[in-house]
Amino acid sequence: MKTLKHYLKIATKDVKNINNGGCGFFAKHFGEKLSLLGYKVKYIMLTHNKECVDDIKKSIVKRDTLGVLNSSWTHILLLVDNKFYVDSKGIYDTLEDINDRDCSERYEIEINLFILDNMLKPKYILRWNPVFDRVNDLKKLIKNINSIN
Repeated sequence: MKTLKHYLKIATKDVKNINNGGCGFFAKHFGEKLSLLGYKVKYIMLTHNKECVDDIKKSIVKRDTLGVLNSSWTHILLLVDNKFYVDSKGIYDTLEDINDRDCSERYEIEINLFILDNMLKPKYILRWNPVFDRVNDLKKLIKNINSIN
């Protein structure tokens, strides 16, 4: 039986800087593939600012993508089977295990695909870290994920 670790290795092969502006694309495409494979997937946004958690949640309920983007979020990742946090760099048991800007406090907020899809639209490209290559590496990432079976 193939494992989550195996699928992660295939998805990220030869793709650079995913966690530097491509974490949302990774979460969206890898999450959708894992769902098709029978995993239960939630999309998670991280922030280090406890004060903005309620504002982000309100923006999500109002389907206010710009409100979410304007908050102080730091990372998008997956929660798989309510057990493991997954981003392009690994599989983690707890939020504390994730190397996300070396901060001691992390707060998670579940986001829906409507918000995530909107966040990834080209009109919001400047709201993301520009290091991730949204042309070549995004194509590679999607091709890798689509090859998983």
